Order: sequence, then C-alpha cells, then structure tokens
Amino acid sequence: MACSDRSNWALLSVLGVPGWGPLHLLLKQRSDPAQIAQRLRQSLDHAGLPVSGCDVPGGRLLAALLRSQADLDPVAPPGDGAALAALRFRHRLVCRDAHLLIIHSWERQGSCRRWHSLGPGQRLEEFLQSRP
Repeated sequence: MACSDRSNWALLSVLGVPGWGPLHLLLKQRSDPAQIAQRLRQSLDHAGLPVSGCDVPGGRLLAALLRSQADLDPVAPPGDGAALAALRFRHRLVCRDAHLLIIHSWERQGSCRRWHSLGPGQRLEEFLQSRP
C-alpha cells in the first residue's frame, strides 16, 4: 500500500504517561488494531519488556514506541474536525497509573463516516493477547 493512501492511516493518542504530555501520533501505514498490537509488541521487545504479564511502565513503552517506530509523526491535538476526516482508525492509549495501560480503538464506518468503537477499552495485555 502506498503511503499516500490515507484510507488506512490512523491517529494514536497517548495520554496520562508520567513525565510526558499528551502525545498524538499520525501512523501513515496500515494501522488497524492488529497492526497497532504488532507495533506495541515490537516496542516492548525493543525495550526488553515482557509482552505477557504486562506490568509495563508507561514511560518506557512510549519511549520504546518512538524509538522503534520511525514512521510515527507527532501532530497537534486533532479535536474531531477536518484533521481526522481522512483517517480510518483512531486509537487511544491511556496510562491510568504508572503501570496500568488501557487501549481503545475506533474505526470510521458507513456513508456518514462516524466513529464506531471497536469494543471496550482493554488493558494492554488483553489487547495484545486478543490480536495475535
């Protein structure tokens, strides 16, 4: 798939990580939930952190994500307007405390292109296990 095809691009918002402000990252390659899980697994591996039993420090995961995934582009907070109009997926990774990471995904569907939740937010370990 060409990088100019925005139909599968996504936004990953990372919120609540101690020592970091809110970070919004544009993903310019296939970025459905399975691909996000793969990217997170690669980042955990890059940081030497376990994939299962994920009691992962949010700051270490975020730093590893930025180092191991060179195609992530930081963007300004998008709101819900035109900046998101061309994107197919949206993911939010929230650090509830230093080690509790919750991820939630949405997809644009239908002719009116509204955001539809792809299920409830999941702990990082559950998210990774449900997308092998």
